[in-house]
Amino acid sequence: MKTLPLILCAMLFLFSDAAFAGNDEKAMQAYARGDYATALTLAKPLAEHGDVKAQSLLALMYDYGKGVPQNAVQAIAWYRKAALQGDSHAQFEMGMCYETGRSTPIPKDFVQAAEWFRKAAVQRDAGSQYELGMNYLLGEGLPKDDAQAAAWLRKAAIQGIAPAQYTLGVMYDGGMGVTQDHAQADGWYRKAAMQESAEAQWALGGAYFKGDGVPRDFAQAIVWFRKSAAHGNGDARLNLGWMYANGIGVPQNLESGYALYDLAKATSDPISKMDRQDFQKNTMMWQGVRSRMTPAQLVASESLAMQMQRAGVLQALDARK
Repeated sequence: MKTLPLILCAMLFLFSDAAFAGNDEKAMQAYARGDYATALTLAKPLAEHGDVKAQSLLALMYDYGKGVPQNAVQAIAWYRKAALQGDSHAQFEMGMCYETGRSTPIPKDFVQAAEWFRKAAVQRDAGSQYELGMNYLLGEGLPKDDAQAAAWLRKAAIQGIAPAQYTLGVMYDGGMGVTQDHAQADGWYRKAAMQESAEAQWALGGAYFKGDGVPRDFAQAIVWFRKSAAHGNGDARLNLGWMYANGIGVPQNLESGYALYDLAKATSDPISKMDRQDFQKNTMMWQGVRSRMTPAQLVASESLAMQMQRAGVLQALDARK
């Protein structure tokens, strides 16, 4: 007779599961179309019942305040439940919470972040593979290990993560954790550049300018520096300005070149990207350009820099043709 209650309990769970069947997908579909009230109605009982997809969705809703008041405590609680059940998205989010300290209940902790990223990375979560690779590269939460960094970044890069593709390119350029190979670097830069990565577009432009891994081609350098400059990359604006000022790959135009230099100073921090000696040398070079300009050209250059800020770099440059 002791087995009867157990049978009845099992039947109740079966009926409960049948009632909930498919509701997690319906909840996610409702969320995707912006019907957060329906998503909440469907997801909450499922999540409380232990459905991992619903737990992850409910966490997302609390995290971003979709259909519920934004609540970091609730978001973390539901992410953790889903993560402990092996949900890779929730594991990634737990990693991000620990890495950034973005949520009040969780202090910044790179060791914990790396552990969660690893759990999701082995499940082929591309974002986690990238983050884990960066943990190894920067020595955050893990011993610095360029070879491990390259291995995980490659996995993310193959899945199309543009920052991973760009960083892997940098590693091939410098021989960090991999055998130095400029052609490989340029291949990864190109993949990221095609996804509109401003940094990768700048790096690819630099490869063409120097002839590293590709034939030297100033016209192609101009193409990629222009794309990067349009996305706000200060280094690309500086490089493009130098080419205009000196007539490299384009007809010489001091006004356009110096306008790009002014814009680069306003949108980037060159000292953070090069040592002080290089920065001083760069400044002296631009002082040389300025010394070649007439007062009228300087006024025209200032006006062009303002147009670039208002209308965009490429629009202002092309309007002068």
